[in-house]
Amino acid sequence: MKITMKTLNVIIRNRKAGFTLIELVMTILLTGILSIGLYQVVMWGINDYLINEEYLHSNNSMSYAMTVIRRNLENAAKPPATPISPSRVFYCKLSKPINPATSGNLPIVTANMAGQAKVCGGSIPQPVCDEVAFYQNISGTTNQQLVVFCLNNNILYEEVTDGTGTTISHPVANNISGISF
Repeated sequence: MKITMKTLNVIIRNRKAGFTLIELVMTILLTGILSIGLYQVVMWGINDYLINEEYLHSNNSMSYAMTVIRRNLENAAKPPATPISPSRVFYCKLSKPINPATSGNLPIVTANMAGQAKVCGGSIPQPVCDEVAFYQNISGTTNQQLVVFCLNNNILYEEVTDGTGTTISHPVANNISGISF
């Protein structure tokens, strides 16, 4: 009888030391359900962060674009006696020539070709081709240059043409979709 009690005590003690199969399966199942919920919360947070980051980038691009255009417009000048012809190989396809004979004596010319299938940058026709063009004095000289800002594929480009016809083009800001001159 003593051996039987000793054996029973060992069995009871060993039984309390482990987990049953049902307990293990339930733990794995609950951990899986909680992991799916936690994954959804983390993905929601990441998506929200990415949306806010894109909004801030777009807002900063627009602010920077407006600052660059304003800074350049502060130096706008009356057109020279002989108009400057911009190059036609870059992004801003100036649709209205800035010519004192055709545009009067206005230093600023804007063109909004919304709804026209005009080629505005590259060879792909764009539905909207917004641009603003003006002359400005080259600092330190009496010469002038033609400055054209245009929106092409949500990118704002600045093209500067000097009196010799040399055009320099570069993007100013990207992710801009709501600017209209």
